Amino acid sequence: MSSDVAADRPNHPASTVAGGVVLAVAVVLTALNLRPAVTSVAPLLGEMRADLGVSSTWAGLLTTLPALCFAAAGLAAPWLSSRIGLGRTISVAMVALTVGLGFRVVGGPHVVIAATFVACAGIALINVLIPVVIKGSFPLRVGLMTGIYTAALQGGGALGSAVTPGLEEPLGGWRAALAAWAVVAVLALAVWIPASLSHRGTWAANTVPAGQR
Repeated sequence: MSSDVAADRPNHPASTVAGGVVLAVAVVLTALNLRPAVTSVAPLLGEMRADLGVSSTWAGLLTTLPALCFAAAGLAAPWLSSRIGLGRTISVAMVALTVGLGFRVVGGPHVVIAATFVACAGIALINVLIPVVIKGSFPLRVGLMTGIYTAALQGGGALGSAVTPGLEEPLGGWRAALAAWAVVAVLALAVWIPASLSHRGTWAANTVPAGQR
């Protein structure tokens, strides 16, 4: 392992053990946050409809909105990362995810839709850009890190659907249960920002490869 780290040192951001560990943790925590925003809604949709007094059309829009955001906002990732940088784009997307998760539980039906759009737009950007981070920062461990990232992604989705219903009663309702995921997003953001700042110089020229646009 030490020889691999040494080999990475001249050209890649994860060039020290500490830097590599912090970045890997940031990637995992970020991945854990990319699905609960979506999967946590379905188990509570009945309670949300009853409380907000909305129609099945509203519920259908809420559940299909993530797919629309993933398709539309994902296209913006290459453009945005080429202008403000890879790490900064992911930071902005993480802020959007966190803000969206927080605000979708404080208002009425229109606020829920708008905040969900913001959160899912952030997720869409991150979906495209984290694999670029992995390839650029862990060139000797792309397979390993991609596997860990994928496992965290799927694990986060499973947690969102499995844990959220159990949070509703002890936390006092669907709003607090969904808001709990904003707390997890804040934790991921707190780790990601220093990790991205420490690798800012190396990532400055990195954008999404043309084949992914």
